[in-house]
Amino acid sequence: MTLGEAYELDGATVAGFRRDGHAVVRGVASPAEVERYRPAIRRGAERLRHERRPLAERDTYGRAIPSRR
Repeated sequence: MTLGEAYELDGATVAGFRRDGHAVVRGVASPAEVERYRPAIRRGAERLRHERRPLAERDTYGRAIPSRR
């Protein structure tokens, strides 16, 4: 399987994505593909990792994420 191929997801994975906004789907990418895309994934994660909501609007987990200054 490669990232260019269709991959059918089970209902629990889809429901988890709809609930949480993310899902872990093991086996979709080969180790070589993961390494190829790792720099882009890291850049995206770094760009999005900072919380932008005021502290008072965050849940406990959100309060642990640094604010973008």
